[in-house]
Amino acid sequence: MILNYINIYNEYILITILALSYTFFYIFNKILLNKYSVREILINSYILSSLIVIFLFYNDLVSSIKKFDVNFIYLIALALTMVIANSLLTYGCNLNYNFGLIEGIAMGIYVPLVAIISYYYFNDKLTLTNYVGLLLLIVIGVILASK
Repeated sequence: MILNYINIYNEYILITILALSYTFFYIFNKILLNKYSVREILINSYILSSLIVIFLFYNDLVSSIKKFDVNFIYLIALALTMVIANSLLTYGCNLNYNFGLIEGIAMGIYVPLVAIISYYYFNDKLTLTNYVGLLLLIVIGVILASK
């Protein structure tokens, strides 16, 4: 019983930190776009991120290199996806448009898509309540976004 509360508590911590990181991503980009170009922000943030990750996880880097195999293609795809997503997010922060709307519509597409992919390809559970929630998210999101 106690473990269920700990797991729920950890999920809320994860959600909170993730939401805060999205918020800070937007705030820092808006501040930096006053002085730097989108490309300068991307180049510098990726170089600094790489150095931080290498410093924090050097042993994991060494052990992962030893595991090099055909699945490395997924690491390349993940890296490419991260560059594309962060480039588009940073570019979106540079637009004179409400970024919350852009992000909200993207999340309205992303959340149901990931839920369906998780269910069919990774055997994650979806309850009837989850299906109804996803359907409502899609229907209400499309209605509100089109106004």
